[in-house]
Amino acid sequence: MPVIHFNRKESNIFNSFKKKVRRLVYGEANSDLLNNNVRRMLITSLFCLVGIFFTGLLGIVALIKGDWLLSFILLFISCLYFFAVLFIRWATNYQLAGKLFIYPLYALMLYLVYTGGVSGTGHVWIFCVPAVSLFLQGLRRGVKELCVFSLLLGVILFFADDFRGGHDYDDVIASRIMYSFLVVVALSTIYEYSMSHYNKMLRESSYLLEKKAITDELTKLLNRYGMYEKLETSVSGRRHILLMDIDHFKQINDIYGHDAGDVYLEKVAQVLTSTIGPEGVVARWGGEEFLVLLSTSSIDEAKHWARRVCSDVCKLNVPHKRDLLQASISIGISKLEPDDMVHDSISYADAALYKAKREGRNRYVVATGQDESRRPW
Repeated sequence: MPVIHFNRKESNIFNSFKKKVRRLVYGEANSDLLNNNVRRMLITSLFCLVGIFFTGLLGIVALIKGDWLLSFILLFISCLYFFAVLFIRWATNYQLAGKLFIYPLYALMLYLVYTGGVSGTGHVWIFCVPAVSLFLQGLRRGVKELCVFSLLLGVILFFADDFRGGHDYDDVIASRIMYSFLVVVALSTIYEYSMSHYNKMLRESSYLLEKKAITDELTKLLNRYGMYEKLETSVSGRRHILLMDIDHFKQINDIYGHDAGDVYLEKVAQVLTSTIGPEGVVARWGGEEFLVLLSTSSIDEAKHWARRVCSDVCKLNVPHKRDLLQASISIGISKLEPDDMVHDSISYADAALYKAKREGRNRYVVATGQDESRRPW
């Protein structure tokens, strides 16, 4: 089998064309983030593009054959679909674009069945309606609209010849068309229901996995990865970082065992969450280290919260058999400006934390650039 080779120029042309198609379909949405909304916007755009092609082409054919009314209807609907594509591109509103697609489609299908279309074949197009309707309108609304459409379809099939311009369908043919359409509606509904149920389960599983990926299993706080997402979130003002480490935590593990150490870590996490409250976000940074991201822009307020944390942790007594587990905590404070590198701010807090350790523990050290002030809590 011969192998087709593309030179660099052809490859660049192909990639450029692919990017333009993706931009046309996705609009301003990020095509790399295939969440449910972007997926629906993509498929709605594709429906509209297919509709533009076929209605435009058939409209031109009808124009050539001299069927002015059918040509006008098809070309008008083609223009509506083109507007829907532009609307998705500019407003990223696939719901309204879907309505611009489906309602003209209903009308066009009923018109083709009523008039018989070309040589009485107008009814062959109606079988595309159920799947499109259920996708664009959702299961509940789609089923309701398909019931109304089926009722109108039945009236046209059996009584169209009683009205002026209506196509005369044989009763047997009309019955077969109706039965076939209802079967397609039923099968499409079952499929859409199963897909909706599957997608719901998939979203729930995805949410749980995402939450688990950013949550520390022991303390139920954010883990390092989850906190990095918070740290890297763009904000307009200054924030402060409290990086803290439990003093002599290794002794708790060595004397009482790791199970006791885990219980103590859980209690410390509860104290931090209770103390900081809505003023910041708490995470387990690793081992016996915790990191708090304070929303306050004031260094005095950051010091206030550091003092409270030191005080509350010192007051913590965790019963273990006949003993009480007690410890203190050391804290390094750094600022995080909007244009600061997160890693640099954490490094400043880390350096300040170790200075607090060297100064005697159970205290905080504030790092602001190269200037640092030390305060026992």
